[in-house]
Order: sequence, then structure tokens, then C-alpha cells
Amino acid sequence: FTPGLNEDLAATMVWGTQQTNLFPGAKVQGVYGMWYGKGPGVDRSGDVFKHGNAAGTSPYGGVLALAADDHACRSSTLPHGSEEEFVSAMMPILNPAGVQDILDMGLLGWAMSRYTGRWVGFKTIAETVESSASVDVDPFARSIVLPEDFALPPGGLSIRWPDPPVDQ
Repeated sequence: FTPGLNEDLAATMVWGTQQTNLFPGAKVQGVYGMWYGKGPGVDRSGDVFKHGNAAGTSPYGGVLALAADDHACRSSTLPHGSEEEFVSAMMPILNPAGVQDILDMGLLGWAMSRYTGRWVGFKTIAETVESSASVDVDPFARSIVLPEDFALPPGGLSIRWPDPPVDQ
């Protein structure tokens, strides 16, 4: 775990984790990244969300961008929701309804990100993350099913170099 100094730098670091396949001799094939922010931090990171999402993710990595929405403004400077920011960056959004969903949809989100080459927005709310529950952590209880009826383009949908912005 490597924390960022602020939301923008943290998002930029996560973007960098998705570039391992662009460098010959990289020590790892991929790194999965998770970004966390709330309220104005989500707003201010929109530039990195848009550019990182347009560039793509590593086929062996993936990005989850967790937004801690505080609609009641109990622990934030402003009440807020994150959906508009994720939509603006053309990121798909997952919205877990409970603690089990956070685990299950988190794994699904990373798989989605790897397959599509997109960053995935992950909305969390206080009522869910500040609760407790018994959860199933059996790694074989769930399976990720990849589409079989979609022909990936040459090079896949992941980050590539060079990949001009219009082609992204």
C-alpha cells in the first residue's frame, strides 16, 4: 500500500500502476489499483479520472475508484454524491448495497476493469461502510464470467502504446 499526498496525486499514482505492460523488463505483469476519495476530492480528481480512463488499464491490473459519498454531510465539508463525476469521466459505476456486496462487487469491478480497459467507479455510502456484517469469503463461491460473444480487437481493450487519443 502506498498512500497519495492528496486525491489528485493518489489518482495519478494509480494511473501509473496500469502502465506496467508498456515497459520492457517490468518486474510484474500487472498491478490492481484502488483509489479512495470523498466529496471535493472526487471533484478535483476528475482530470486524472478522464485521462486515466481514456488511456486504459493493464490487462492484468484494473482500477477501482472508491467514492465515499456523504449525503448528510456528517463527516465532510460539503454534502455530495459521486455519480455525476464518474459519468463525466465515462466510467461505469458499481453501487454496493451491503457489506457482502462490497467484497463481491469489488472483485467483479476489478475483473470488469481488466476486461474492458476502463476505470470502474465504486460508490460507497456511510450506511454501508460504517456497518458490520458476517460475510462469505470463500474464494470459490463466486465466479467471474467473461463474455464469449465479443471479439476483442487486436491488442485487446487495455492500455497500449502508442494509442492516439482519438483512437481511445
